[in-house]
Amino acid sequence: EAAAALAALPANAPPEPLIALARRYPVASIAPELWRRAGLALLAAERHAEARLALGSGLRAAESSLAMGRPDQLGIVARLAADLATLRDRPAMGEPIYRMLRRLQAAYPSIMLPMPAGSTPPDRLAAEIARALASRASLPLVSATPGPGVDTLETWAPLEPILSARPGVSRDSVVMISEVHRQVALFAVGAEDGSLAPVWSRPFDTPPLVLRLTPDASLLYWTTPTGGYAESIDAATGRSRWRTPDASELFDRPGLRPEDEIPQLFTPLDGRVRSTDLLLVADESTLVICQRDARAAAFDLAEGQRLWLGRVNLDVVFEVEICAGHLIAAGAADVAAGRPTPAVHTFATRTGLKAASIDPGRVADHPRWIRSAGDEGILATADAILRFSPATGEVRWTVSTIDTVRTVSGWVAGDDLYALGPDDAIVRIDMRQPRPTPERIDTRGRASLPLRGVVSGDTLALTSQLGVLIYRKGTLVGADAPRTFARALPPAAAQGLFVLAESADDPANPDAPIISLISIDAESARIQSTRRVIAPEAPQHLTLLDGKILVTTGPATLVIDAPR
Repeated sequence: EAAAALAALPANAPPEPLIALARRYPVASIAPELWRRAGLALLAAERHAEARLALGSGLRAAESSLAMGRPDQLGIVARLAADLATLRDRPAMGEPIYRMLRRLQAAYPSIMLPMPAGSTPPDRLAAEIARALASRASLPLVSATPGPGVDTLETWAPLEPILSARPGVSRDSVVMISEVHRQVALFAVGAEDGSLAPVWSRPFDTPPLVLRLTPDASLLYWTTPTGGYAESIDAATGRSRWRTPDASELFDRPGLRPEDEIPQLFTPLDGRVRSTDLLLVADESTLVICQRDARAAAFDLAEGQRLWLGRVNLDVVFEVEICAGHLIAAGAADVAAGRPTPAVHTFATRTGLKAASIDPGRVADHPRWIRSAGDEGILATADAILRFSPATGEVRWTVSTIDTVRTVSGWVAGDDLYALGPDDAIVRIDMRQPRPTPERIDTRGRASLPLRGVVSGDTLALTSQLGVLIYRKGTLVGADAPRTFARALPPAAAQGLFVLAESADDPANPDAPIISLISIDAESARIQSTRRVIAPEAPQHLTLLDGKILVTTGPATLVIDAPR
């Protein structure tokens, strides 16, 4: 019957009757071909979003037919996948198609895609896409005008990656946990329909830390009674790629001991810490796990092999960072001898070999925090801020004024460094200058702790309980105080855009607050749009993915489409 209906259509039939037939006969053997013909017609008309849905529906139908044992279905699976892959250069399509290709290669090892250049295995095409994904910007693409639809992920809440501000990270996937079901899962945007859906899930006793997400893998840290271990989970198949030894085994320390028997160490910003507490940093190729007592190990992110194990020439580690292929470790030496000496050393990330040290006289009383600024490092000391080369330790410039004494945090936005002082004053330093002079910036009295900053390009947005401040090149381009009785989340950054979530009680329905999603242009700080959503509770967390805005509210996460 389905075949007869198809035969009655002209060879150049428009997509609408083909889609109608495919929906009327969803399990017919020719359903995948109906969807494909519709998708190709939509591609020819440059209706790309609709073509994606049609081709994706066809791919799912073809894989279902293959699973049912119907003969000769692998060919139509390959043709539909090849058609979908032609969309890989469309905005926000590269990563979903990359994941789809890797999944198909794992599921059907013999599959070959009929691409214009000839038959191609999915993993070869995926490798081409991977090269583009590795160098793209880390911020997601989000429309300033969200769509009208809202999906709800009941019981699920996102976990933010600790290491997310580097090129090559995933922009359309998020690790989420369900406390109700005691599950952790990777949710990702599907190439077939653009929906956010789970790729893999696992049970948990203690929620993991999410270290880094890439199109290839999810890097998690699972805590255990004796320390914990890092694990890389394949983003396409959910299989474990590798895991490190437990920290207790890695650093050859005794088994579980009462907390009061673990030595305590002092750090200037984090206060007292345990000697076994961990600092974790990673770049595009290497994970470094460092204990506060200066024992450290590095692992290759692709294969998981240990690259080196040793000490970072300190007794206490205050801060670590990776910059330009070097691990920067700041802290104190000679603590056991009773004469703690401030020290900052750098090491080749892949070998662990020492590269350089910063002159102790430059470090003054103690180091405080480190930031990466391109190929150079930024170090805040007790009374100054300096820029240096991790490879040589050479100090490019030093800024020392009353406003650089005991700073507590810093943000790099393009060529500008913003530093927060203990009195809530903020200074901006133009890093392009050979001898920069810090200048206080206007905070309108709203820079109170805790203060959170997010960066989009050369624009910085700061949020405190007193409001939002947006700076570009040191100039305050936007400021907003929360409305009376309103509750606001810190903004999330996308390319050229900040999104804020603010809620206020609805007088007509006090049990269902209204959430306002406010899109702000990062360059001008002008409001682009306001989208209102009724939610069961006030917003608790805001996450941006390619084409998606996620708002966690109560026991659920709302997903709003915002394709760009």
